[in-house]
Amino acid sequence: MTIFMAGSFAARERLRQIRERLRSMGYTVHSQWLDETTECWGNPHACLLQMTRDITDINGSDMIILDTIDVTTYGNSYTEWGVGLGRMMRKYLVGPPRNHYHYLATRLFDTWDECIGFLQNT
Repeated sequence: MTIFMAGSFAARERLRQIRERLRSMGYTVHSQWLDETTECWGNPHACLLQMTRDITDINGSDMIILDTIDVTTYGNSYTEWGVGLGRMMRKYLVGPPRNHYHYLATRLFDTWDECIGFLQNT
């Protein structure tokens, strides 16, 4: 089972730790953006490469998990969520719903511990 993790760019360090927990459970995580060191703002070519990579990661995944614990200032994760909605893949949200499209999640979780507990039992 392959997961795309979406979330705030500022939350990368926290989400990397969760990615490792998911991998230890046998999941494959396609979220190369987590390993980025800088945003691409101001460099349209670099942004296009990152967006293309992220959409490829989403399209190669069975589910998307959107982390809304940290508020995003750019909205990239919401666009990634939209790509997942268009694919009709499993969609899980961790954190508070921040717009009405978040209620289209297959399942809502308050915390990552709740989400991981659910994934361990499926």
